[in-house]
Amino acid sequence: MDAQAALDHIDDLIFAKFGKPLNDLEREVFIGSWQDKTYKEIYPYNPEYIEKSVGYQLWQKISTVLEEKVSKKNFKGALERNLKNTACKTVLISYQNQEPDASLAIQLENAIAVDGHQVFVTPVGINQPHLVKKTTDWLSQIDHQLRRCDYFLLLLSPQVTVSEIVLEQLKQTKELRDFRSSQKPIILPIRVNCPACLPFNHDLRSYLLG
Repeated sequence: MDAQAALDHIDDLIFAKFGKPLNDLEREVFIGSWQDKTYKEIYPYNPEYIEKSVGYQLWQKISTVLEEKVSKKNFKGALERNLKNTACKTVLISYQNQEPDASLAIQLENAIAVDGHQVFVTPVGINQPHLVKKTTDWLSQIDHQLRRCDYFLLLLSPQVTVSEIVLEQLKQTKELRDFRSSQKPIILPIRVNCPACLPFNHDLRSYLLG
């Protein structure tokens, strides 16, 4: 990755987080640091000001958007990790263990995987009785899957709308979203033979609407 591509990426992240892009001096410090220049080489007129004021604030902003502590010495690696994670997404597909839900889940899994993303599938329903019990292991498994994913893709059939398992998945998803600045995982419901007029209970409706 060249310096300009790195700058464009971090500028987009900072604008999305703070509502305004980097200023000209911050951009100059970023480019110079990417090229392994010293503060004196970047701004010979007042390198101390650049290091203690402009540079300090820049690394604070970048630390915030990358969600890890960075400095002039290590920001390249942090940014490259962020780009890698941004390019490859993790998707959790939850569906009722019946047709046509199961076939659609397989099609979606294959299509998403072909694009280089990681996919997990969680069938629930009549043929998965061991999943119905609210055991510690079951809750832990749901939590583990949701913490790893960027998107929670829910195939919303009439049976799913009354599933306690799905409600628990949605509850934990909301808790994760409320805790994280990234608000992930993002919920993507897809109706499967589920008419728009079908009434949802209060909990389901609130989870889906955020």
